[in-house]
Amino acid sequence: MVTDWRDSFSGSPSVIVIGYLTAQPSSPAITGRFAFTSSGQTASPSLAAQVAGGVFACGSSGILDVIPFLGTPVTDQAITATCTAPANGRGVLTISGAGTTGISRFAAYPTLDQGLYVIELDGGAAGTSGPSGAGVALQQTLPVPISASAFSGNYGSNFLMSTPLGIEGFAGQIISDGSSMLSGTADINTFVTSPPLGTPSINTTLIGSFSASDNGRFPLSFMITAAAGQPTPEIHRVHGACYVVDAKACLFLDTDTPAPATGILQLQQAGL
Repeated sequence: MVTDWRDSFSGSPSVIVIGYLTAQPSSPAITGRFAFTSSGQTASPSLAAQVAGGVFACGSSGILDVIPFLGTPVTDQAITATCTAPANGRGVLTISGAGTTGISRFAAYPTLDQGLYVIELDGGAAGTSGPSGAGVALQQTLPVPISASAFSGNYGSNFLMSTPLGIEGFAGQIISDGSSMLSGTADINTFVTSPPLGTPSINTTLIGSFSASDNGRFPLSFMITAAAGQPTPEIHRVHGACYVVDAKACLFLDTDTPAPATGILQLQQAGL
C-alpha cells in the first residue's frame, strides 16, 4: 500500500493520494469475464461525483451502471467490450453501447491475482470533455448462470458515499441467506463539510433483500436503523448492485443518486 505523505504537509500541490502496488504476471493478459467498479467525476463543467460498475466479458457482452451525484442514473444498460493485449503491462478496455454516459475507454493494468487496475481515458481527448474515474476489475470465476446461492454467508463490507452534506462512511457485516434476504449490523460515520464535523452512529441494524441475476449483477436494498441512543445516519436506506466475483466476494455499487458509492463485500472467516 502506498500513500502521499509529503504534499499534505507542504500544501503544494494540495492533494492526498493513496493506493496499491500489486505484482504483475510475467506475461500479462486480459481475457475472460470481469466484475468492475470505478469512481470519479462527471465531465466539465458540472464536475460532480460519479460512480460506475458492471460486468463485462472481453470480446462479448456485458452490463453497465453509471450513477452521477444528484444526476440521471443509467442502470443495467447493455454494452459490448473489447480488450487489447497489454504492452509494457498496459492494455486497453473499450466499451460500446454506453449511450450518453460518456464512458468508453479505460487503461487496464493486469495484476498477479487475475485482476485489473483501471483508469478512465475519456476526459480531455482531442479537445473534448469526458468523465474521469479509476477503479478495479476482478475476474468473475463462477460459471454463468450465477444463482442466488453464490451470494451466501456473512460478509464484511466497506464503502464511502458522496452525500448532499459531505461524505458518509459505512463498514459492517452484511448477512445473506443465499436466497433473497439480508440482515446485519454496521458502523456509519457522516462527515459534514460545513461546519467540519464527523457524526458516528454505532451498531446500526440492517434489514433488506436481494435478487439474483444470471450474469452476477445482484440488485439489493436495505434499511439502516440507528441503535438506541445513536444519531440517525444521513442516508438510512441503500439501493445498490452487487457484482458477484466468486463465492467469497462481490463488488458493490450504490445506485442512489444522492449517495453514489463503490465498495466491496468479502466473506468473513468462520467463527467471526
